Formats: sequence, C-alpha cells, structure tokens
Amino acid sequence: AFGGGEMDALPHLQTLRKFPREELVAKVVLVRFDSTLLLREQGEEHRFQPSALFTIKYLHQSGAKVVLVSDWSVKTNPRLFVAQSVAEFLSSLLEYNVVPVQCISQNVVSKREGFEKGDILLLENLSEFRGEVANCSKFSQALSSGVDIFVNDYFSRSHKILASTCGVARFCYANLAGFHFEESLSQLRRTTESNTKPHVAIIGGGNLFDKAAALHSLASRCDG
Repeated sequence: AFGGGEMDALPHLQTLRKFPREELVAKVVLVRFDSTLLLREQGEEHRFQPSALFTIKYLHQSGAKVVLVSDWSVKTNPRLFVAQSVAEFLSSLLEYNVVPVQCISQNVVSKREGFEKGDILLLENLSEFRGEVANCSKFSQALSSGVDIFVNDYFSRSHKILASTCGVARFCYANLAGFHFEESLSQLRRTTESNTKPHVAIIGGGNLFDKAAALHSLASRCDG
C-alpha cells in the first residue's frame, strides 16, 4: 500500500544485503519465505526467483541458524501438503537438509535443539493457525521464540498485517528485507520513476477499495 496515495515515498528498509555478515554467525534467523515462489511444481516455468533461494543459502553460508516459515496449500503444489514433503522439496532445491519441526503447536522441540537434526528447520504450515491472519501477539511470540533476527522475503503479501510478517518483528532485535524483497521493491521503484512512453499499468487482485490511493496515483502517471 502507498500512504496518502503517494508512490514517491517508497519505504526505506534495512536489508540483508547491507547487514554486517559477521553478525549473522550463530544467530537464529527466522525467514518468512513466499511458498508461491519456492514450492511450485517442477515443470512450471519460472518456478522460483533465484533471489528468494539465495536469501536462504546466503544466511546458512554465513553461519546463521536458519528457520523457515510460510503457508502452503494444494493450490501451491498438489504434491506438497504435509510439512515432511515440503521439507524434502526444499532440501532438493537448497541442497541442504531441511527438517520439519513442531515448535508452534506442541512446543515439542526448541528451535536451537532442532538444529541437531538438520541444517535448516521448517516450522508448521501457517495456514493451520488462526493467529497468523489475526496477527495475534501470543502467536507472534511463539513464532519468534528463540529467534534473534527476522528476515522478510514475502514481498507479494507485504501489504498484509500478519503475525509472520509484522507481529514477529516486535520480538527480534533486527528485522531485515531479504534479497527477493529488496529486488522486488527496487523493480517497483524503477517502474514508478520511469519516463518511458507509453506507460501502461495492469492491476490485478481484489479489494480495489484498499488500492484506491495507489490506483489514483498510477492513473496520473500512466497512459493506459
């Protein structure tokens, strides 16, 4: 969303790219990834954005203890529904051992203890928890328990107020935009600053009332 209908004032973010790499060593880092990018079926064109994958690899290679979290459904990939199958799929993409853990619903294992079983941890499917959409403070605390740094790489839903994007940020000492998030925001900035003619905008999705300010601003800039 663009405050006040202005697209000139895109937000300034603290990014993973500019964060001191040495400060990532041994830190527990929670990564909110976009399942529609990383969990699509193998045969789909442009199955994932390299920058989204690079965020996770960069953190692990920097010595961070990476915890992944997202939501997914059969619409994302019919073959991936249970956390175990998602973890195996991500393991094949990342070439690291991704292990599913139940730290939210049952508090079976702490996040740090989970790293004894694998390289990277995967939390439960967020679509199973009401606290996610409600941005519940208690749920946000459960998500961020034991976490030092939060990395948001979920650009496509950055306008939503969710526990896994907004709530957890209150409980982490550093909150960073991942490589995919930063890249997407840069593309948006370049688009809004472009003087190329003709300039056409294609708007999709629902809740047009919530997009009214952005639509008004786009209408003043575009030719169609």
